[in-house]
Amino acid sequence: MVPAEPPTTAAPMAEGGAVATAEELTGANVQDLEGTSIGSISDLQLNGDAVTGVIINVGGFLGLGAKPVLIPVEQIDVIRDADGTVLHVEVGMSREQLEAMPEHVTQ
Repeated sequence: MVPAEPPTTAAPMAEGGAVATAEELTGANVQDLEGTSIGSISDLQLNGDAVTGVIINVGGFLGLGAKPVLIPVEQIDVIRDADGTVLHVEVGMSREQLEAMPEHVTQ
């Protein structure tokens, strides 16, 4: 039996190209650094072809009453398994810190 490999961390967008696709990021579970689920990515902010931010739905219950907040893409880490499948996204903020941020309004 081969021992399981630990999850790996990759920056979501590297200079010169993406290491996570929009499809992989949209809908991804968001966790704090302690591994607690704190929301999900509902949309991406783009500047041309470059992803500049992620919109995280935080709070609410079963998707109702969730508050969308915008986080710069540099502040997230994409956690993958050994096969490269996205497991979740980590942010260095708590649920309370995200909920205290201004609500993102799509223009």
